[in-house]
Amino acid sequence: MRRGSRVLAVLAVLAVTATGCGQDDDEAQPTPTSGAGSTAAPDQGGTEAQAVTIVGDDYVFSDAPAELKAGVVDLTFANRGQVEHELALVEIGDTPIDQVGDDLAPTLEGGPFPPYLENLAIPLTASAGETLQTTTLLAEGKYALICTFTGVAPEEGATTTSLVEGIGGEEEEQEGPPHYALGMIRPLAITAGEPGAAFPESESRVTARDYDFDVNVKAGPQTVTFVNEGPGQVHHAVFFPFKQGIDQATAEQALDTFLASEEEEAPPPPEFDFGEGEENITDFGLFSTGLGATYDVEFESGRTYAVVCFIQDRSGGPPHVIAHDMKEIFTVG
Repeated sequence: MRRGSRVLAVLAVLAVTATGCGQDDDEAQPTPTSGAGSTAAPDQGGTEAQAVTIVGDDYVFSDAPAELKAGVVDLTFANRGQVEHELALVEIGDTPIDQVGDDLAPTLEGGPFPPYLENLAIPLTASAGETLQTTTLLAEGKYALICTFTGVAPEEGATTTSLVEGIGGEEEEQEGPPHYALGMIRPLAITAGEPGAAFPESESRVTARDYDFDVNVKAGPQTVTFVNEGPGQVHHAVFFPFKQGIDQATAEQALDTFLASEEEEAPPPPEFDFGEGEENITDFGLFSTGLGATYDVEFESGRTYAVVCFIQDRSGGPPHVIAHDMKEIFTVG
């Protein structure tokens, strides 16, 4: 799920700027669940939704259920580590869990998805010490909870990650192996749930399809339901804002220039408004067909945005925005 020179740079930015992914609650950490890790709680549609908390540390899911029911889940992910972690649910079938990381390594670089990976949900990415919440839709199957990120926790007594000698003798941060190789992977069974389980109707909704987006959002803070309707490919949604006054034609030209650049360190075209530290970029999670989640996000009235999918086909290859022009330029009314 990594691709191309400039796309690699974009995804590196997303790894540290994912926003709009539920609610941050650093002051009041949720109480970890025990046992199966789930309780019944009503969702907006009046049906029963499971409430579950999963805790990530460096480098283990220190508290997580062994089993969930398929359907709607009110999910909290608490990152109590010192580096960023993702919460990914990867269907593995009967594949030995020790083999899953090796099988996913080519996929993370733009290669094909493992044949057994029918269902995939990456609803949340949390910075160090951050707690996020979402409502997500999960499918029945045998899964692994996994974090594919790299990044080394600070050494004892240090204030930054370890530095190693990089290209040209310059010091650079040590990335280290993927977190699943350090132990951040464990099995999870999702058993049969309520037939026909689906999200409640939502006024704000973003739908991904092979290979386009349907965007229905409003101005201001809101909860957006994101669903992948496929029918065959895995998708996510990354939102880039443009400066006020930029129209859709100008925005599309700027986006095409940005994606075509071969210089990873080149600044984005001036029409973009990434903000300081790229905090204005919003990344909705990654889902296979039929799955999705809700995200708390704010869109500004009169501002133009681009939503883009950087995921490759299941057979591997370029990202969808490159191979299939999977993007949508829209202006919030």
